[in-house]
Amino acid sequence: MAVALVTHKANVQPGIILSADPSNWATADEQWMRATRLRRLAIYITVTYLDISQADMARALGVSKATVSLC
Repeated sequence: MAVALVTHKANVQPGIILSADPSNWATADEQWMRATRLRRLAIYITVTYLDISQADMARALGVSKATVSLC
């Protein structure tokens, strides 16, 4: 839901977030960086406004709790 909201507001397809591998660290790639910023915003919205715990979010994404807490 948060991905749909963020991508709608950014006027991009959800696939931009879903296809950009977060472990790639392609910081020189403008599209990857945009997807990373949008993903971070979607995580923030999910944890803050949808009341999903950081631990649950981390498990769902397959990342560490520290990664989620940085969003």
